[in-house]
Amino acid sequence: MGTFERYEALNIKIINRLDGEVDNLKIRFKDLWGEKAEAGYSKIPHIWTNNGQSKWHGWTPANAEIKQLAAEVGTYLAVFTNRDIVQEKAKPTKKNDKTSLIKPLREVNNTSTEKTNTKKKKSEQDL
Repeated sequence: MGTFERYEALNIKIINRLDGEVDNLKIRFKDLWGEKAEAGYSKIPHIWTNNGQSKWHGWTPANAEIKQLAAEVGTYLAVFTNRDIVQEKAKPTKKNDKTSLIKPLREVNNTSTEKTNTKKKKSEQDL
């Protein structure tokens, strides 16, 4: 797939800090958007890097096509996201208030760790 400095796909990898790669998905632009006909021949959508600059080669995807790519990526990543926790903990308190998703997720992890430690202490007392 592709050649040197010619990118025909988006390769997404899910990585666990402890276990390494969990899963991966390759979204080929051709599969998503098809070939683009221009001047009597077909062009396969790709990004080309030349002199250190990466650009769409031959044509630039429209906003709708970029949104389609983003939706595909979002659908894939949703499998690995606990939506209930993110939605509950990351609700902005005010309109236009930007809230980091990292802090609420850390709070959830800390809470679950505290519950586990409390259970261990109780079981130790029973002994």
